[in-house]
Amino acid sequence: MKQYRAKNSVRLASLLLLALLISQGIAGPICLAEERQVAGRYKVSGNTILHTITIPAQPPVAVIVVQYLPPGTPITSADPAYSSYDQTTGEVKWLLKGVSPGVLQIRLTLAHEVNKDKIRAEALFKDALGGSSTYALSPQPMKRKTVEGC
Repeated sequence: MKQYRAKNSVRLASLLLLALLISQGIAGPICLAEERQVAGRYKVSGNTILHTITIPAQPPVAVIVVQYLPPGTPITSADPAYSSYDQTTGEVKWLLKGVSPGVLQIRLTLAHEVNKDKIRAEALFKDALGGSSTYALSPQPMKRKTVEGC
């Protein structure tokens, strides 16, 4: 009987410690790999580039999408609006915070068509702990990959 009470006391103490750590933000929830999987690609149609990125059930704190264009390429519109564009390097960036799980689309319309071989893109996912994962985007569908952290 004493052994049974001792085991239960240890279990109770462990549960209380875990609850305390979670409440203080020291230990977070357990995340399953499938809750953190992302996929993405971009499609070029005439002078429009459409990015489609799947945001996982456990969404990252921030998503940064970078589109590399030939230097000097004029942009006529972007939805959502880009955060920055360096025309001398052709680098367009979107910083998206508070994204919801599901499909995220970014549409970029250029003043003229560009050679598809001269563009590329990547997505960077920032987790709540400050870690990040970077994925190259391409016209081919990206295999699902797991975002690091929760």
